[in-house]
Amino acid sequence: MIDRETEATLAVIGCSPLLDAKGRGAILFDIGGGSTELVRIERDPAEQNASPRIKAWMSIRSASSLWPSFRRT
Repeated sequence: MIDRETEATLAVIGCSPLLDAKGRGAILFDIGGGSTELVRIERDPAEQNASPRIKAWMSIRSASSLWPSFRRT
């Protein structure tokens, strides 16, 4: 298992090739089995090949990870 901040960082690394090269940023949603990460990504469009930076992030635990026997009907 990895911590939530590492999970957010890895999601940004994995999705960074999909970002518009001229864009200033994006919001990333990483929906997983035990949690969902929301990440605000920023990049300086004036800097060529600038790596995206995490401006803010949050992690939300899913109901299924809190209550493993929870089932929707």
